[in-house]
Amino acid sequence: MNKNNKAEIKNYLLAIIVPPDNKLYEHDLPTHVTLAYWTQEKEKEAEFLEELQKKCLWLGNIVRIEINKGNSFKTPKGKDVLALKKTEAMEVLQSKVFEVVKQFSLEKEEQKWFGDRWNPHISFYPEGMEENKYVFPSKVKLFIRHPIIGNWMEVNSF
Repeated sequence: MNKNNKAEIKNYLLAIIVPPDNKLYEHDLPTHVTLAYWTQEKEKEAEFLEELQKKCLWLGNIVRIEINKGNSFKTPKGKDVLALKKTEAMEVLQSKVFEVVKQFSLEKEEQKWFGDRWNPHISFYPEGMEENKYVFPSKVKLFIRHPIIGNWMEVNSF
């Protein structure tokens, strides 16, 4: 890849938003469950969104998600996350996302976080959320990382 084309490559994050839908601390993302993280060419964003819509990307019957009590863990980057119980509905949604993302992702090794290897969890959760039995998702949002300042910005919601 030509260094001059680097600005055309973008990092994307597709996530289930969990209320409170606010940004905590220094994070520029709300409390969320990651469905996918990948890199792709920005010029293909409209095509990607169209494919997501074709796959009927909505929460469907994911009305509540059970917190997996006592199963918080650290991500590879050392962040604390709150483990969730993986339901069939969540697996179906993540499978649909994977079908689309694998068509657009530039880095195939990122696919290791899909399917059986997907470990649903909540990132950037507020203090006390781990004491709840359930969380109630509100929507699915697509974010893009700004190439210069590094902040995540919302692109679309479903």
